[in-house]
Amino acid sequence: MKTQDFDFRVWDISKKIYYNNLQFSIMPSDKNTFSINLGIVFAKNLESASMLSSNYEVELYTGFKDKNNAKIYEGDIVSFEVDSHDMGLLLVLGEVIFENGRFVIKGYERMFPHYSFYDFVLKDEGVTIKGNIHENPELLGGEK
Repeated sequence: MKTQDFDFRVWDISKKIYYNNLQFSIMPSDKNTFSINLGIVFAKNLESASMLSSNYEVELYTGFKDKNNAKIYEGDIVSFEVDSHDMGLLLVLGEVIFENGRFVIKGYERMFPHYSFYDFVLKDEGVTIKGNIHENPELLGGEK
């Protein structure tokens, strides 16, 4: 993913809403390192950075879109079909998470160890976003 493609959304835990289309900047910390500063414009009256991290969840864009051309983010609940060869055609439904340096479908990362998330996104059938873990937990058996 190129820097200009970097995107994220922020879930406000207390208000239970998403903030989209936010800005970020990359600033030099010293001559050898850079830090990424999220330009979270809605957080005008924050008293500290810890307040930000405890009240908001930043969810990264995977760099992929579903078959309806919607951006897929961490926390999205997606579905797709996969031919398991042993058990036939399986419908996979799960939450997109970032784990061990890659995006995976939570609970399925061990079932498909030789595939990465983009292998499923790039299939002809594609991936469909069904909802997200915050607004639609019932899709995965959670409570709303």
